Amino acid sequence: MFWGERKSKFFGAIVCAIIAPLSFHGKTLKIDEQKVIELALSRNFTLRIERFSPQIAEEGIRLQKGVFDPVLGFNLTQSTDENDPLNSNTSGVSKIETDTLDGSIGGSLSTGTSYSLGLNSQNRRGTFNQFVDDYTSFAGLSVRQPLLQNFGLGVNRAQIRIAQRGYEISRWEFKQVVMDVITDAIFAYNDFCIAAQNLLVAQRNRDQARQLLDETTKRVEIGAVAAVETVSAEAQLALREEAVLVAEVTKISRENTLKSLISDDLSSVLSLELESVDLVEADSQLSGINFDLDQTLEQRPDFQSALLELERHRIRLQRDKNLSLPSLDFVGSYGLTGEAGTLNSSLDTLVENGKEAYSMGLEFGYALPNRSARAQRAISRLNKNRAEIELDKLKQLIALDLDTAVRRIAFNKDRLKTSRQGRVLFEKSLIAERKKLEVGTSTTFVVLRMQSDLAQAETREIRAVAEYNNAIAEYNRITGKTLIKYNTVLP
Repeated sequence: MFWGERKSKFFGAIVCAIIAPLSFHGKTLKIDEQKVIELALSRNFTLRIERFSPQIAEEGIRLQKGVFDPVLGFNLTQSTDENDPLNSNTSGVSKIETDTLDGSIGGSLSTGTSYSLGLNSQNRRGTFNQFVDDYTSFAGLSVRQPLLQNFGLGVNRAQIRIAQRGYEISRWEFKQVVMDVITDAIFAYNDFCIAAQNLLVAQRNRDQARQLLDETTKRVEIGAVAAVETVSAEAQLALREEAVLVAEVTKISRENTLKSLISDDLSSVLSLELESVDLVEADSQLSGINFDLDQTLEQRPDFQSALLELERHRIRLQRDKNLSLPSLDFVGSYGLTGEAGTLNSSLDTLVENGKEAYSMGLEFGYALPNRSARAQRAISRLNKNRAEIELDKLKQLIALDLDTAVRRIAFNKDRLKTSRQGRVLFEKSLIAERKKLEVGTSTTFVVLRMQSDLAQAETREIRAVAEYNNAIAEYNRITGKTLIKYNTVLP
């Protein structure tokens, strides 16, 4: 699971969808907004792909921490050096055999300190000592501590801190992806509902035209109306048949768009048929819709990511300022030497009465005129300055988007109310016109026009409901509240 524990009542359904993938072969699936969100969270390809990003970023932190892992080394060698008396000044064959055993552990600390602790034991024997073992063992510690360049936790842990901010950015970006998937699924569901209900409206409008044509034909047969009355009815019926075909194609297209967001099973997605419930107005209190920029900025993934990116630029600038300094390092070493005829004895001598050897000093270095380091520092400073301006720009865009979202909800609320009232009035007008037709005070043409007007009013109301629901979903996305709205908790 990649979004964590769901608190809503449909959490169990999502868990089941992950553990046991749904089978849609030849199935009609009845959906509503809640069901669409469930499927989008559990079966959306984009989420399945993007859930790897935070994991990769987390491994990036471990990768940077690995710089400070100590390295253990071990080496065992044997060599022979033999001199031919014909090619040397010696009176006989000279042969030297050397056995060398090396062991060491070394690494770097986050303070910039580099260290190496080692043990070396060498046995040299040969013609010079009648091949008697002669072991010399040495154990020592060497240290290098930067005092200017590369000194301190800030510069040496910079890459770790940058990677940590990168991980936090990936978490916010994944949150944005989840929010986008939920919002896009809602949009696609509303578009599908529009198409499905528009098809019903087109079919009902066509059936009304067919019924009116039949009634008009009967009136013509009994001589109640002129034959020309049937022409209008036949023409309208043909137009409405075409409208039904167009509505069917639109529904299929919107259905496939929705399928792409809620299904990852290629073997069944083509045979799956979706059936929507009636599109209803989203449950929302306008009192909860307000212009709270500070809260929005706290919840917006893109703004929080930009803040973290600015912090990464500041870390780089701090690092590059240090790297432009001269290098001044303290270097020191200390060791003990022991000699004996056996390895164990040489080690005992080293520990109990070893000969001391030590050194210390300072090393200084500075590149003249240090153009590379100074240029890198300037680049980091410019990138930081640019990120600060980009953050201000983003903040302004978010404020404008929030203002638009708040106004859009209020506008669509009024639009929905108006379109609903209009549809009711057109229904009453059609009923009245039908009664007038029955008593002969109206014409088939007028009734057909009233039917078309009602169909258009119904379509406008359906779209108004969808646009209002979309406005609510977009407001939740703009304010960063989508996950809160649908009780979705990321891990």
